[in-house]
Amino acid sequence: MDNPVKQSGTLDSLDQFGIAFEGLIPTMEGWAIGFHCLTCDHVWTAMRSDADFQKSATHCPRVSTSKKHAPKTGKK
Repeated sequence: MDNPVKQSGTLDSLDQFGIAFEGLIPTMEGWAIGFHCLTCDHVWTAMRSDADFQKSATHCPRVSTSKKHAPKTGKK
């Protein structure tokens, strides 16, 4: 599978990661891209020029801290 986030700026198929494009936000460094986690409703930004942009755009920063991201157990 091709990586849906490329440095060229395409943001195709983010929904497969449970993430939605929120919009562009002006910053002192330039335009930041806003993302919205569909699992925990967290909103964050990332700069395309950052070295870890691909990870920032496809992984919610709260994956390790939010209970909503915890795997579901089959307990009854």
